[in-house]
Amino acid sequence: MKAFVTGAGGYIGLDLIKGLLDGGHEVRGLARNPARLHNLTDLGVEAVLGDIRHPETISGLLDGMDVIFHLAGTMVGNERNIYRTNVEGTRTLVDAAAAAGLKTFVLASSGTVYGEHGDEPVTEESDCHPVMAYGRSKLEAERIVMNEAKVGFSGVICRLGGVYGPRSQMLMLENAGRTQVRLVGRGHNWMSAIHVEDASAALLAAAERGRSGEIYNIVDNEPVQLKDFYNYLAYRLGAPEAKHISEATARRLARIVGFFGRLTGKAVVFNADFVKMILSSLRLSNEKMRRELGVELKYPNYRSGIDAILQELGVGAAV
Repeated sequence: MKAFVTGAGGYIGLDLIKGLLDGGHEVRGLARNPARLHNLTDLGVEAVLGDIRHPETISGLLDGMDVIFHLAGTMVGNERNIYRTNVEGTRTLVDAAAAAGLKTFVLASSGTVYGEHGDEPVTEESDCHPVMAYGRSKLEAERIVMNEAKVGFSGVICRLGGVYGPRSQMLMLENAGRTQVRLVGRGHNWMSAIHVEDASAALLAAAERGRSGEIYNIVDNEPVQLKDFYNYLAYRLGAPEAKHISEATARRLARIVGFFGRLTGKAVVFNADFVKMILSSLRLSNEKMRRELGVELKYPNYRSGIDAILQELGVGAAV
């Protein structure tokens, strides 16, 4: 298989590429930042420079490929900037993939497309009511891929939960061992996560065994309340349990950060949309992923995943 990977320089992209290479596949990796090209060439990847927001930089790059794994995206900036990357960028790639005659298009979407679902289990058939621009843009990107899948290539949608790993910002390892993690609200809302190695394996399985026009939730077996995830991480690091800040305080901080972002012209992550996301509750089911894609999770829950990461990094208390 000849695979084209967007977002190749990111931590999910790099892990996926390692899995592809280990499986004997050829890989062409797209990076927007020239500084990340050497990370790809060091792995033995054909590294190419391009920006999905600028179609002229993508022209011809998909020629000769069999499958595309579209991982590139952003949740930073205003809604227009997010849509330009996540929606218009996906449209550019769909057009390029169709023109190049690719067989399969795997879109890395997000569980944020579902929005708020409280305590109820969420399957691929559940309604989608995204509460933030990122989720809305990902849902629109899915529609673009699905429409082309009706007449052209095989299109498979992977809705990833929170992907964590040794280099993931989600674990906040730079500070978690020294200071208390701060959670917005009481942390009783649910989240669905997955270790980056399992996420990469699921994406590869989607390309090999996913059915065209189908959606798969890519998460581990055990949804977890936010407080339990970060308190377990703190316990393993010998750090204090997570500290809580009120929703009202978080929203005020988001407004302040957003104001200074607009003032300086810098894109910020901690904005009103981000607060909505971290307060939403989502319990994703992975039954379809396991049944149809045959994914056997190396880390079936967050505890086994966190333990493995800390052991790999040589930090934390023994269990």
